[in-house]
Amino acid sequence: MSKIELSFSLMQKEAREGIVLNARGKASATRSGIVWRYGKQLVLGVGLIAVAVILGQLFDHPDAIPEMFSMWLGAAAITSLWQFRWSNGIRETAAKMARFSEEFGPSIAVFDQGGVVLSSKTGTATIPWRAVGTIRTTKHVTILTFGSQILVVPHRVLPPGLTPMDFDIQLEDWKAAA
Repeated sequence: MSKIELSFSLMQKEAREGIVLNARGKASATRSGIVWRYGKQLVLGVGLIAVAVILGQLFDHPDAIPEMFSMWLGAAAITSLWQFRWSNGIRETAAKMARFSEEFGPSIAVFDQGGVVLSSKTGTATIPWRAVGTIRTTKHVTILTFGSQILVVPHRVLPPGLTPMDFDIQLEDWKAAA
């Protein structure tokens, strides 16, 4: 295959899937494993219990259970608030990406041995393969990262006969050859 040309307007759910995939990929690329994922919560929990016990001793309170419960409740509230803000941020960014497609029409992406050429009503950009950091695929989208930016390509626009896995393999081959 010498080139793949796709024309697409991104939907909000596709943009969200790409953003989440990119965010998870960054975390797992540098910090993988169950210890990293749950170790922070374990350290926080043990630390809060220690603080509760120390405060109980300092204020001559024989039972540290109320303090521990209060600190766990506070930690749960902080974590919930962070998760809520993170989800809202992703939703807002995905909505902006979808609105761009609605406002400026479809984007055209041409993939070939030289890289990716993106064009829309706002302009044209050429991204050589050496600038592409990672290529990741999920159920509905493939993302390409370059610098701090991502290109989200919905699988629904792939040509007939080209599966998402074949698309991913072709992109990886072109990237490796560059």
